[in-house]
Amino acid sequence: MNIAELSVAVSAFAATDIDDFVLLAALFGSGKLKSRSIVIGQLVGIGALVLVSSIAAMAALSIPPGWTNLLGIVPLALGIRGAMSWFRRDQTDIPVDDWAPFNALGRSETVAVAGLTVINGGDNLAVYIPLFSSSAAAIPQYAAVFAAMTILWCWIGRALVTHPGVRSVIERFGHVLVPMVLFGLGLHILSGAFVLLH
Repeated sequence: MNIAELSVAVSAFAATDIDDFVLLAALFGSGKLKSRSIVIGQLVGIGALVLVSSIAAMAALSIPPGWTNLLGIVPLALGIRGAMSWFRRDQTDIPVDDWAPFNALGRSETVAVAGLTVINGGDNLAVYIPLFSSSAAAIPQYAAVFAAMTILWCWIGRALVTHPGVRSVIERFGHVLVPMVLFGLGLHILSGAFVLLH
């Protein structure tokens, strides 16, 4: 992979995953998920998006605008479900296994994080499919760069929550932050589905 291709790979990842910073900070700061599960979940999710994009590119397919955005209903529903826990009488009595947003996606923390990564990946598909179509031979190199960038993203997200100022805010408002992030993420993703109404 030459410098030009490397630059394209880094730019494609950064442009499609910049919104993951807030989500990663919320996940790391929640205290409900293991850091290892978050990192592996992100890697699995990005890997799934690369696989789907590769298959679509090889088949010369494209996903019509708006359809992948309908997946926004999932984080929206998870955010609402998480917000319902605010009305429980004693927040400190909510055990990790019963944490509402991720319990809805399954008991596996890794699967839950991977699911959110895929759901948030509509813009990834929109960029990766034409990119892979134009340079199919470079797909393995792109995948390697995306994996490295995912680890870097997770490190930055983890570093954000270890900052004393950020950490104190997340510790105080973490149970509110994650459902709000999921709710906002769902609305953001769903907003792209309005093209289906035309």
